[in-house]
Amino acid sequence: MPALIRSFDPPAQRWLAGHRGVDLAAPAGAEIKAPAGGRVVFAGWVVDRRVLTIDHGGGLKSSFEPLESSVPVGTAVAKGTAVGSVGSGSHCSTGCLHWGVRLDGDYKDPLRYVSDRRPSVLLPAGRSTEQITGLSGSVANLLSR
Repeated sequence: MPALIRSFDPPAQRWLAGHRGVDLAAPAGAEIKAPAGGRVVFAGWVVDRRVLTIDHGGGLKSSFEPLESSVPVGTAVAKGTAVGSVGSGSHCSTGCLHWGVRLDGDYKDPLRYVSDRRPSVLLPAGRSTEQITGLSGSVANLLSR
């Protein structure tokens, strides 16, 4: 996954300032692929940047900027389909791609959809789960899930 430049920081109220997506390190010209299947519902200019929006169904939409689209509106795309390349006039001071996700019109953290952010438990090398059950209750509960 590309380096995260700026995280999701939603506003307290819909009309307030905030960062409604994530900024990922990406140089101009980098190929961008659909994160999931869907249909392209917008590909055009918003103020001073080119934007692409994919409707994934079930109220879920992804938007990318600045993105030079390689697919027209109405195109069905599968997960991993190339949809364009990072355009110039970056959203960040350095090269990046802004990725926003909306569910039923509300912005969500895009990283929730591509990474497993649950806590990880590393087991000691050479020991089985049965040998570790004597550890503290909280660790034992994590291991039994």
